[in-house]
Amino acid sequence: MNETIANIQAYLKELQSTTEKYTAEAPALVSRLYAAANTTGGKRRPEKVNDSSFLYIRSYSNDIGIRPFSNITFWNSPDITITPVANPGAPTTQLQAGQQYNIQCTVNNRGDIIVPAAKVEFFLCTPSLGFDTRYAENIALTQLNTMLLPLGSGSVNVPFDVQNHQAGHRCLFARTYSFSPLDKPLSLYGLDPTLDRHIGQKNLNITGQAQNYNFQLIHAANALENIKFVALTKDEILALQHPALANFRFRENTADLVSKLVPVLDSKGAENVTVKAGRTGFDVTSQSKEGMSVDRQQAIQRQVDAAIRQIASGAAPATSFKALFKEFNSIFDSNKCSKFSLKIPDFGLVPGEAIAVNIVNTNVGTGKVKGGITLIITGNK
Repeated sequence: MNETIANIQAYLKELQSTTEKYTAEAPALVSRLYAAANTTGGKRRPEKVNDSSFLYIRSYSNDIGIRPFSNITFWNSPDITITPVANPGAPTTQLQAGQQYNIQCTVNNRGDIIVPAAKVEFFLCTPSLGFDTRYAENIALTQLNTMLLPLGSGSVNVPFDVQNHQAGHRCLFARTYSFSPLDKPLSLYGLDPTLDRHIGQKNLNITGQAQNYNFQLIHAANALENIKFVALTKDEILALQHPALANFRFRENTADLVSKLVPVLDSKGAENVTVKAGRTGFDVTSQSKEGMSVDRQQAIQRQVDAAIRQIASGAAPATSFKALFKEFNSIFDSNKCSKFSLKIPDFGLVPGEAIAVNIVNTNVGTGKVKGGITLIITGNK
């Protein structure tokens, strides 16, 4: 080690020691200064400042980064848009080869310190229930070109030229993080917006009736999950706020039509997976000798939910849950990708008419929704 590096390390160690000493001594000093009314002039003691950032990508319109959450449609993030460069007023998630698109993501900071260079990366994949970075293509890594102020937001824009293998119905994930201050996602591989405020997802597709639609399910080697098709109400369709939907007249009371949708499992690579009609939707079971048991996964998920709430409330630092989060991340080590096709019937929709359906993926053991796709089925032109 040369002398310059040794001096830098010594200086950093000194700074760290000073910070630790200040952190330990400052609360007692402040208490003494504000202990007596004559020293404060009757002023209220200042609250303790949690000097940290709080990066998040919204999963729904009123999202302020509170995690975990449940029973909220999270796969149509208002902070992510994909628009053709040639037609910026027409957001989409159906990509055409040879065309250029602009991908935009807004990042928010509800913390009390500045984030000088928030990173944002994008993943593209087949429409997906659940997510794993290993079953997607990392198409971009960028960062905000301005400082992200406390209680502020900023956006990145990435040009994207679509190749042949990237065309068609797609799902887009965005992930934000920072190294200084340290503000990072829970997991390297598995990305769950209901647990992790750093993740955003755009998973809305428009397709015609009497066509095939392909999607994938990301699940642990041992899993008990459910896939069901849920017709959207008029209010739920309006809440999507997608400009392209203004071109359609939506049929209401379509539960009977939606009940005709049946997912078909691709047998290739799915030797340990079974699908059967359940009480509601379709039950998907995966059994393997590798990976963590379903019971253990469920126990860890409950502990992680509780830990995230404690961290958010300030009751405990994130560092006190290192062992738990390490075991939580090991769940994703055995993740599998099962592929499905959906033969969409001819619903008798006329041109300009459409129905809207959510494909909802639930972890049966925890009862939590872990993935979803919004599918707009249109009449033939």
